[in-house]
Amino acid sequence: ELYTEILEPGGFVVRCAATGAQALALVSDAIDLVILDVALPDIGGYELCRRLRATPALESLPILMISGLHTDSEHRSEGIETGANIYLTKPVTVRELLASVNALLRMRRAETARRLSEAHYRTLVTNIPDVVWMCDSKGRILYVSPNAERTLGLPLAELRSGELRAWLSHVDRRDAVRVALAHQALFRGGERLDVEFQFRRGDGRWIWLHNRAVRAVDERGRAVAEGLISD
Repeated sequence: ELYTEILEPGGFVVRCAATGAQALALVSDAIDLVILDVALPDIGGYELCRRLRATPALESLPILMISGLHTDSEHRSEGIETGANIYLTKPVTVRELLASVNALLRMRRAETARRLSEAHYRTLVTNIPDVVWMCDSKGRILYVSPNAERTLGLPLAELRSGELRAWLSHVDRRDAVRVALAHQALFRGGERLDVEFQFRRGDGRWIWLHNRAVRAVDERGRAVAEGLISD
């Protein structure tokens, strides 16, 4: 009730559970944040946190754990290890509680935005006619969109497991050197790649392709080429 009195005036909608069993029945992916007291009459707070984290839909749900009995570093570490994002010890000030809640909600919003962005990107990549691809500076294919199989007439597994030189083997020999040099130039400081060439599909038919790419940096800090191929 104390936390409700603090949070509701700030515009938060609070739903309370008196026991761990009630909390398990109440919590869903529609909840933005769980404030969990370690001392519960039925299920221990640590065990409840483990059970919440074991639910796939709740893996990224922010959990703020609070305890007035288990206040030493060992118990704080156990709380974090069971899945709590923040572990506070009583007495908790109003400012500390609100700061922790707002920090976790910012994290929740950022995670939601990231997932929506990824879902939007996957939908876009799946439905646009162009082939989306990415390779590293050594020519290793890091990604190719599913529609590549339809456009290039080659098995998707082959396109994704190979290297750029395997793709070049299907390029008209009169264009192959020019295409290879364009890729090399991109990683040597070029701003972008823009090249047209003839490509032999898996069924033997020759088609004209337009390949455009830019140099970027992936999440591991590696230089990569990200591009689009259109026919």
